[in-house]
Amino acid sequence: MTDIKLFERWVKNALKNTFVFIPCRKFFVVVDGYTGFKIPNKFSSYKKIIRKQTFQNLKTGFGIRDGEIDKWDSLDILKDFDMSNKIKATMLPFVYEKSDKMQIFKANDDLIFINKELLKNINIEHYEIYAESPITPLIFRSEDITYITLPIRMNGFKYTIEEKQGELGCI
Repeated sequence: MTDIKLFERWVKNALKNTFVFIPCRKFFVVVDGYTGFKIPNKFSSYKKIIRKQTFQNLKTGFGIRDGEIDKWDSLDILKDFDMSNKIKATMLPFVYEKSDKMQIFKANDDLIFINKELLKNINIEHYEIYAESPITPLIFRSEDITYITLPIRMNGFKYTIEEKQGELGCI
């Protein structure tokens, strides 16, 4: 699926619960509470999708929660897209499957668990991955677009990586 189609699907799903649009001078940010995109304003096709789905002019920030629309002027979410203190992370070929399927990433010596469903919003092979810690958002960055997702907070979570039926798995 193309990046624009994945984004359109993400917008439609976000509008069912929580959707926030934040315009900035050179880019705009959209978030749903767990994931978000930072997209340069030059990509007007992405804005067209938002305009079509929300019927808003996109000149000011707004939030839609459970079908109710409100003005949104907080810029707090922008700190989650900050690349300072982030290092390159690696997606490991392991998935943790106790409840939800979680993809495992590694940055420094930390393992970071991300709900695999949240990775279906992007073509991950087009992105470089950055992280700071297991409790800060994981950043996926392409040439132009940045995608963030919140990790499953696993402080004190015990795990072992073992071979299971000929494949490596996390238990």
